[in-house]
Amino acid sequence: MTEENARKIIERNFQCREGSLIYSLHERNLFSPEMFWDLSDSITTVVNMSLYEEQLTEQISSCYQFILKNLIWHFDPKDECSIKDLPVNYVEYIDWLDMVILAYYRKNPQMLSGMEDLFELER
Repeated sequence: MTEENARKIIERNFQCREGSLIYSLHERNLFSPEMFWDLSDSITTVVNMSLYEEQLTEQISSCYQFILKNLIWHFDPKDECSIKDLPVNYVEYIDWLDMVILAYYRKNPQMLSGMEDLFELER
């Protein structure tokens, strides 16, 4: 993935634009594995290219917070949010994202190597 594409995907999610995971969760109450991997791969690209900027940090952090909030709302019986197609192993998706974002915060691309062996996620 190119730097430009990675930045666009992160920005689209941050702005909750159509075609992004955040939009899909917020507007359609739908978990999209494809859009999850787009966001994850874009953050991985940023890490591998050592692109650490305040704006990217804010965007990545906000996206992650919103994903977690949506899961909280989904499981809150008093909330009307109900995410369709949420994988049974949704915790592994969150754990995967935890690792990718931690690699970003630590500025450590080596943390990303071998992740496929730690998780049973399919693309």
